[in-house]
Amino acid sequence: MARALILGDKDTVARKTREDIIRRTSAGRERARANGVRFGRPPKLTPAEEKIAASENSDQLRAMITEVLELDPRPAFQKRRLPPTSAEAQGLDFGFALAPRINAAGRMSTMGMGIECLLTDDPATALRLARELDQVNRERRDVESGMLEQALTLAHHRLTAQDGVACALSLFDPQFHEGVIGIVAGRLKDRHHRPTFVFAPAQSSPGHVKGSGRSIPGFHLRDALDALSKRHPNLLLQFGGHAMAAGCTLRQADLPMFGQALQQLASEWLDPNDLNHVWVTDGDLPLSAWNLTDFMALETQVWGSGFAPPLFCTEWRVAEQRLLGDKHLKLKLARGHLEVDGIWFGRTELLPVTARLIYKPQINRWRGNLQMQVQIEALVESAAK
Repeated sequence: MARALILGDKDTVARKTREDIIRRTSAGRERARANGVRFGRPPKLTPAEEKIAASENSDQLRAMITEVLELDPRPAFQKRRLPPTSAEAQGLDFGFALAPRINAAGRMSTMGMGIECLLTDDPATALRLARELDQVNRERRDVESGMLEQALTLAHHRLTAQDGVACALSLFDPQFHEGVIGIVAGRLKDRHHRPTFVFAPAQSSPGHVKGSGRSIPGFHLRDALDALSKRHPNLLLQFGGHAMAAGCTLRQADLPMFGQALQQLASEWLDPNDLNHVWVTDGDLPLSAWNLTDFMALETQVWGSGFAPPLFCTEWRVAEQRLLGDKHLKLKLARGHLEVDGIWFGRTELLPVTARLIYKPQINRWRGNLQMQVQIEALVESAAK
């Protein structure tokens, strides 16, 4: 369950006003035109670029993505071979279709396959490599699924043993794959809302382990590793990263020391309230905004780190619900005369008949049809009403 901090409808503009979005976007497009970039439809930066999207260079990056979306002549982008099943590429394809497939090659084998696919001038080679990348990504998902299940079990035992008061998690299993530990750490961080490191055997260095960590606001992960290296000079062999994600290498025998040291540091730096995930929303999405025009307006904006896409909070009647692939919850939600499809990724527990949900508006594109839907992020406990 989640606690929601409701800002109210008018505070959607607490992030940026629509006029400011249009003004800044137009200014960036004019500068890009002056540099010779041709625009068709406005491109949208995506999760693959979100860390850069909020920076002062976002206009230049927008121009670069425009070239990739509309102008790039390479076979990998002609007819949208990446992903090979997409009939029409959308901005989100960069973050949720293209980037995972390119990254999967580096995670599971070698990055060269993805680079060759992007650079080749031969359409047949591009198609073959795109299909291979898709298969590698499927293998990555299978590995990730198994690792996540095991990691969730380890985290549950760890938190239960410490009566749920553990301020950080440090997990290791000899069967974990080092190419997927960052993804699993992120999933655990989202689930338990505390700094999390996941370790796997270092394939290139027997006796050593590689760890990848993800963090929450208030706990700068790279600074934490730096502090640990000073408190325990021989503990970390290598480390690096930034506030929300970092990695390190250490001896497998030193894993217990790392876990204890991380736990101690987190207890010093974090207040107990920091471990409660407080959702910041823009309140209820009014019925007048439930149309494809407004949903598309949200979809085409530049969201990124420090400027997250808006979340809304509404009480729904759960008209239908079923499990999708035994991993996700598929919903039909109703309020008044409105009915909308919903999806909650990673949730398998059914909802009550009436539920107050935090969600993101989305457009579901399927075989040329556009339909409004919502992606559920949290169920709000009744005390927050």
